[in-house]
Formats: sequence, C-alpha cells, structure tokens
Amino acid sequence: MTKTCQTICKQGDIFMARLEKDEKNGSLQYGIRPVVVVSNNAANKFSPIITILPITSSKTKKKIPTHVDVKDCGLSKQSTILAEQIISISKTNLIHKMGSIKETMYENQLKKALQIQLGLN
Repeated sequence: MTKTCQTICKQGDIFMARLEKDEKNGSLQYGIRPVVVVSNNAANKFSPIITILPITSSKTKKKIPTHVDVKDCGLSKQSTILAEQIISISKTNLIHKMGSIKETMYENQLKKALQIQLGLN
C-alpha cells in the first residue's frame, strides 16, 4: 500500500483490497477483490481502520435489497456491492484505488441498502 492510500481514502472510493478468508463461513467474500469504502471521512482520515463493503462480479448472486448494482466507477465489469457484508479492515490491506461511485448513487442507493441491513429504516 502506498502513502497515498493512507491519506486519501474517502467514502465512496473503490479500492482493490486484500480480504482475509474466514474458514468458518464460506459465504463471505475474501481474497484480492474490489471494495467500496463506507466509513465516514473523519474516520478515514485519522483511523488506521476503515469500513468497507465487498464488490462481486458474480452473476449467480441472488438479487436482494442489500445488493447495489454498479458499473464503470473504475470497475472492468458490471458488479454488485454486497451491503450485507460490512467489514472493517486495516488500511494496509488496500492495494490501489480503482475509482469512486457517484455521490448520487451513494446517497440514493448504497445508503438505503446499508439502512436496510442495519435496520435503520
């Protein structure tokens, strides 16, 4: 990870990241994969830990209310953000920035998916 990732990491940014495998739960995303940052920008600036959601390009995922479809934004394929898999990781797990989702998408779709997942309706 570069110093840039430590200082410039904002809500809505998409990074390639290294996610640890959970041997007890085979449904969780792991390995090197794209993620979107959802932690607030104050935490992103000062904390060594960020909160992310994994992104998958798998077409076999059943569409549920916590899934947000995304294309472009630095991704090479049509993909899905998995808001039901909220993960906190060290910034050292970030590999490189790929892009960012549009602020309107974050506000209108991703926040709604997070509210559903966390029961904050």
